[in-house]
Amino acid sequence: MKDNDGHKTTDREEILEICKSFYKTLYESTLPTPTNCEKESPDSDEVPPFTTNEVKSCLLAMSKKKAPGPDDITSDILLLGDEPGLKYLTSCFTEILKSRKIPACWEEAKIIIIYKKGDPGDIKNYRPISLLSHSYKLFTRLLQKRMVRILDENQPRDQAGFRKGYSTTDHIYTLNQIIEKSNE
Repeated sequence: MKDNDGHKTTDREEILEICKSFYKTLYESTLPTPTNCEKESPDSDEVPPFTTNEVKSCLLAMSKKKAPGPDDITSDILLLGDEPGLKYLTSCFTEILKSRKIPACWEEAKIIIIYKKGDPGDIKNYRPISLLSHSYKLFTRLLQKRMVRILDENQPRDQAGFRKGYSTTDHIYTLNQIIEKSNE
């Protein structure tokens, strides 16, 4: 691996430092960090607790045999917990939802780099992959599933773009039928 000055190294610690420095600079944000992101909501906006069925459904839909994140737990391991494990996860996720605070470990990732093409000594020819905690992935999948359902329920029928089960071509076909009938 080459450092910024073009010097080659095979020392593992030096290679790790080159990668860390490169990606830290590459992904460094120039935007100001928000100071207070928490929004207090009235009790009427209270989100219902998760159910074990929701958790089980999302867990079963997760990809199997995927690399673990920093906690070394995979979705396969989460499935081994069976009913007691599902109840525990449901309870934890509901508490996270209520408190609006995620565990600090969910802010961590195990980052690996995969060679793309070109000079293998140039860090720019590698793609970083962030391996996240599977419990974090499960939680975000639960939130996403709820949001999609709520958004779909509140969309007008004529909003077809970017919705599952809808197509803008259906509207074009319907519009053509209306035009043909009006011309008769």
